[in-house]
Amino acid sequence: MQTVLVGTGDIQLFLFLRHILASEGFDATLCSDVEEMSAQASQRGVATMVLDWQPQAAGFLDPFRRALPGVPLILFARNAEAGADGLTASDLLLTRPFDPAALIGFLSRLRQRNRSDLVECNRTLRWDDLRMDVAGMKVQRAGQPVPLTALQFRLLRCLLERPTGVCDREALVARCWPAGAEVEPRTVDIHIGHIRRKLLRFGPDLIRTVRGAGYALDSPSTPETGSC
Repeated sequence: MQTVLVGTGDIQLFLFLRHILASEGFDATLCSDVEEMSAQASQRGVATMVLDWQPQAAGFLDPFRRALPGVPLILFARNAEAGADGLTASDLLLTRPFDPAALIGFLSRLRQRNRSDLVECNRTLRWDDLRMDVAGMKVQRAGQPVPLTALQFRLLRCLLERPTGVCDREALVARCWPAGAEVEPRTVDIHIGHIRRKLLRFGPDLIRTVRGAGYALDSPSTPETGSC
C-alpha cells in the first residue's frame, strides 16, 4: 500500500482524509513538521502529499520538493487568495467547501497512473544537454538537477517524447491535466513559461513557441533520442 503524507495540525481533517485515503487504497501518515515529513519521505514510497495550507505551511514546500521531486502535491486551502505563494504549485487545489469527489477522482487517477508506471521500462529521455529519468521522475540539465512540480514534469515529458514535433495546447491539457478539467490555453502558457525559466538557469532556451500551434523543443545541437 502506498503512503500519502498529510501535513496538518488539524486532527479532525487528518481523520477525515485517512478514511477517504484508506477507501482508495492509500495509507495516511500524519506529519506535524518538516523534519517528520522528510524522515517519512526517506523511509517509504510516497504517492502524494496533502498539505493543509496555512501561512506556517509554506515551510513544507521547498523541503517537500527536494525530498520528493515530481511527487504530486494536494493543497487544502481555506482562503485561496489569487497569487498566494505555493497555491499555483499544487497539482490539486481544494478550497472550502471541500469536495470529497474531486479528491477521490484525483486519487483514483493517481492509483491508475502508478499501476501503469510499474510496467513501464526504465527510460531516459534526452535532448541536447537535457536529461529526464522517467522512472525516477528526475530532470537534469548540464548535469544540474532541475526541480519541477509533477505537472511541469508531465508537460516537459510530452515535449521530450515528441522532440521533433509540435505539441499543441489541447494535447498537453489532455495528457497532463485530470480528465474533464477546464484549462484555459493561457494556463498552459504560464506553466510552460515556468519550465522555460527553470531550464534557462543552466543554458540557452530549449523550448520553441510555435505561434498559433503550441510548443516544441529546439536546440542548436544535434538531439539524442530517448532510449527504452
